[in-house]
Amino acid sequence: SEPAWPWRPDPQHLLISAQQQEPDYVAIPVTVFYSLLFVFGLLANGLSVLTLLRSGRMRASAVRFYLLSLATADVLMLLTVPVTLYRYFWQYYPWALSDAVCKLYFMARQLCCATTSWTIVAFTTERYVAICHPMWAITGLRQSRMAYLLALIWLLALLSSVPLTVVYGQASACILDYTSTRREKSVFLSTVCEMLEPEPYVIYRSIIEARSVLCFLLPLAAIVTFHLLIFRWDGPVGLGQCGGPGRVSCTSSSPFENLNCF
Repeated sequence: SEPAWPWRPDPQHLLISAQQQEPDYVAIPVTVFYSLLFVFGLLANGLSVLTLLRSGRMRASAVRFYLLSLATADVLMLLTVPVTLYRYFWQYYPWALSDAVCKLYFMARQLCCATTSWTIVAFTTERYVAICHPMWAITGLRQSRMAYLLALIWLLALLSSVPLTVVYGQASACILDYTSTRREKSVFLSTVCEMLEPEPYVIYRSIIEARSVLCFLLPLAAIVTFHLLIFRWDGPVGLGQCGGPGRVSCTSSSPFENLNCF
């Protein structure tokens, strides 16, 4: 016969098998490591941003916008580290950081992932154009246009992260704690930061597949393709000259001096 639990879970409750926190021998070393990563990461990226904003030489460089975009995305990702430690290692349930923090957490992670991937693709594309199509690059790749391009990348990345605020959130869950030694304390109601669907497999798989394609496979294919085209290029580079596949000699200055010398 079925066990006589004092209540039956509501069909709308999530059914989750989990432990409240990781053992101390796991949680403490991981927390120390990621805390150091958090502090030094913020310092390094903060100094990078200040240097890019204040350096006169970098202000004249087209690469400045891309580095600023990447550094900003890194800072945003680092800001999610405390929530990651809290959720995965110290207190999976009950979730005490509010529904808004839960939604923003997953939104920020997707935003950083998409922005970083697409910024690298944009930089690689610009380098390809500057090397292999220098005449078009002189008139087409201006700093103002790069700023607009990166603004568009951030906007698209933001739009790609908005659906996660609908999928994830704070929810009531019927939890089976597999670390409990007493039956009456092993199943109970609590709150978690998770997917809101009672059967999330299909949605979770769709999210993973979409993220893999849009933020990894397509960017990787574009980056590899452009680098192969650059490697095979045997034509003028800016105002210099490519000496053959994989060899570039710069004989004079170029508006893209930071892109055309390798």
